[in-house]
Amino acid sequence: DVAYDLSTRSSTSRTEWVEPLALVHAKGRIDDADVEFAQAAKGLRLIDDDLKRTNNVFITAMEIDLQLAAWVGRLRETTRMRSDIAPLLLQHAIGAKSVLGRRMQDRRELRTATDVTEINRVVPELVGRLDARRGADDAAIERLEPMEGVADDKDEKDVMGGAPHKRNADAWQLCAQVLFITHVELANARASSVCQLHQHIFTRYDQDVEDLLSVQAQLGHCNQSTQQHRDRTVLSLNVQVTGLDVEMAAASARLVWLRDQLSCVEEDALGRIRQSSDVAVATGSLQPHRAGLAYLHDIGVLYAFVNAQWYATLQASMVQEAEIAFIKQLIALELTQTATVLACISTWQATVADMLKAYLRSPSTDAATLYRVALSSVMTFVPSAAPCNFDGDWLQRAVHDVQLHEKYCLDQMQDGFVQAKDLHSSVVALAHKAWVNQCLAVLNATSAGLRAAVHALDETSGPRQDAERSFRSAKEDLASCRHKLRCCFEAHRRSHDMQLAMRDSMLHLRQILTTHTKVESVARLASLKTTKPLWDQLATYQSESFANVFEHANELESQVEQFSREQELLTVQVERAEGLVGAKEAAWKAAVWVHMGASVRVQRWQSSLHAVLHLVLDLESKRQRALELDLHLHAGVADDLHQNGGTIPAPIIADVLVVDSTLIESSMLRLELQKQTRLTQRSANRVRVLERMCRQETELLQVTQPYNMEC
Repeated sequence: DVAYDLSTRSSTSRTEWVEPLALVHAKGRIDDADVEFAQAAKGLRLIDDDLKRTNNVFITAMEIDLQLAAWVGRLRETTRMRSDIAPLLLQHAIGAKSVLGRRMQDRRELRTATDVTEINRVVPELVGRLDARRGADDAAIERLEPMEGVADDKDEKDVMGGAPHKRNADAWQLCAQVLFITHVELANARASSVCQLHQHIFTRYDQDVEDLLSVQAQLGHCNQSTQQHRDRTVLSLNVQVTGLDVEMAAASARLVWLRDQLSCVEEDALGRIRQSSDVAVATGSLQPHRAGLAYLHDIGVLYAFVNAQWYATLQASMVQEAEIAFIKQLIALELTQTATVLACISTWQATVADMLKAYLRSPSTDAATLYRVALSSVMTFVPSAAPCNFDGDWLQRAVHDVQLHEKYCLDQMQDGFVQAKDLHSSVVALAHKAWVNQCLAVLNATSAGLRAAVHALDETSGPRQDAERSFRSAKEDLASCRHKLRCCFEAHRRSHDMQLAMRDSMLHLRQILTTHTKVESVARLASLKTTKPLWDQLATYQSESFANVFEHANELESQVEQFSREQELLTVQVERAEGLVGAKEAAWKAAVWVHMGASVRVQRWQSSLHAVLHLVLDLESKRQRALELDLHLHAGVADDLHQNGGTIPAPIIADVLVVDSTLIESSMLRLELQKQTRLTQRSANRVRVLERMCRQETELLQVTQPYNMEC
């Protein structure tokens, strides 16, 4: 195979191809060679006209030989000029196709750029929507964050060891930090706001995941449609290349056959010339050249006809070769542009998959944030400016209010955790359902394509068989016609032989009759009366013999004429049968190519269906293994095995596959109880901190009480 560079730019324009000057000159040389050959043929006719004058011939044998040599040279020159133009024809055909290829490449690249732009716009728009929703929720969480907090505890030694005025200032500062009023109504409103925000956040998660899944499905559908379009386009182009390869092989074979025919015609002309020259030399006369010149005129016409066919076939083969190179360039262009689009789609699919994984991990982070916000109590710090003693009952009421508020927040967080778990399960179920629907859609589309391809294959099988039967019947008819023609030729030959034998018999009878006439004349002079009856009988026999011979001769002539007519009819019938065989063969080949293309499409659809099934089974197996590991974790099997330093054996995996739901629920309940225990411990720690602060404040009041009394 020859590799062609169709991307070579023309010297005139990118969108226009001008016929090369070398090709124009080559065509001019072909026309000049044809004109010179016609002039040489005219010279042969002048020689023939000169030889007609047998008495006054004004030409010599050397001049005749020179004219014949010039005629042969001009004849060969016509073929050589047409052979030399082949590379220029190929260059011209490839150049014309290169202009079309560049136009199609520009349009295909523009379409690819448009598709990539459309694909690149989908995910950023989705990210913008998701960020806008996320920003609103973050702002709401920031508004619910407490603006003030309880200061850290101070060292008791520093407080008690300071100066009196320093101790007094620290006492009033601690009173300002500890003296607070818990607003129950504000706490309830804030708790309801936290619950509403919790519901809103998980509703937003539902919307975001739904948008992500829809974009992921859209990208998957775009990927599948792009691959299907690429496969259909490449398959149709490959079928065209295969058909053009077959036509190219047929054209090459026809070129070889026509070149052999040209060589045969040229050798025939040279043989005629040598034969005429030898006869002229042997006889010493120039008249034998006339018969040779008549043959050379017919040979020149035949050579020009075959040469024209060879040149037309050469041009067609060059066009087919350029078309094959052009289609291969289109295949490479389609694969390159499709690879660009598929790479863009794959990049965004990976991005969307990472975003989806991040969103599936986000509920735990947001739940922790909501838990932290809900645990922070709603309090207002009011510094006391009045010089009065601090009542310890206020601290007791504050501690009681804080405990009630924390219990309320814990209840709300428990409900939030349950709802988060339910929402997470719902998100997982929806994701699995969407994945199952996507797999079913892909399988249904592939199955529909396979059914359509099989239906198309069934539709093409009947015409192919009919075309094959028609082709076989046409070949049988052609064989029978040829057999009849051969039988007719044989009968004609036998009749011709009988005619020749009959002619010889009649000549022999004429010789006998002549001899008999001479003998009869002599015998009649000798004794007429005695031999007359014998001569009469002999004359009667001769007349009957001549009559029979003439009758057989007439019958043979009629048979020969009938055979000639039958031979002409059978010849026409054979030609018609040969044309019919050619047409049926072409129809059969076309049907075979169509059937082959349908078979290739069926095989491709089958391979696609098998690949999709294997992919779905692998993904489902991975999901089942992930579920098994989750069941192991909930049942506590994985922790025990990790502590023992072993792996999960197959029997345990088989047992875990049928784990009772009660065991899973008990494990989850154990985890929830551990979580509630930690929360209760944290609440108790805060209560102890408040009690210690109350004790410190009481001690400070007792210390400052004598100072107030003195004042």
